Amino acid sequence: MPTKVPLATTAPMPTAADAPTRTQTGVELRLPGPTTVDQVMTRKFLTIASDATLEDAAWGLALKRVQGSPVKDDRGRVIGILSRNDVGVISRLPQGREALRASDAMTRVLYAIRVGDTVKEAARRFVETGCLELVVLDNDEELVGIVTQTDLVRLLLREDLDI
Repeated sequence: MPTKVPLATTAPMPTAADAPTRTQTGVELRLPGPTTVDQVMTRKFLTIASDATLEDAAWGLALKRVQGSPVKDDRGRVIGILSRNDVGVISRLPQGREALRASDAMTRVLYAIRVGDTVKEAARRFVETGCLELVVLDNDEELVGIVTQTDLVRLLLREDLDI
C-alpha cells in the first residue's frame, strides 16, 4: 500500500534569531528586527489642558520647542492636537482671541498609532494623512507617547543603523 504524503507542510515561522548577520571588525553582529515607534517616540511630552488660554498654550509650545501637543479634556482624555500652525491661524484674527481656549483652536482629527507598530507604518501614516505628529496608544487606549516626523528623520541620521 502506498504511503500518504502530505500535500502541504507547515514550516516554523522565522524569528529574529533567524535574521541574517553581518560581520564587522571580526565580531558577528545580529541585525535587529524592524524598529518600532515605541523605540523612537517621546515619552515625556507636553500636554495642554483644553481650557488653557491660547496664549498659555502657545507659550508652552514655544518653551518646549515642539510643533504640536495633545490636548486633554478635564477627564484626561486626549481630544485633539494643538499645533503652532493652529495657533498662528487664530493669532491672525482681528479681535476676540484673548477669550479663546486651546480647545477652540486645536485640530479635532487625531491620528494615532499603537505601541509595537513599525516606524515604516508610522511613515506611511504621515504620508497618508499629512499630519506632523502621531499620538502613540497602548493596548488600553492610553496615551503613552508621541512620534513626530522629526523623530523618523533622526532615526535615518543615526550612524549606527544602515537603513
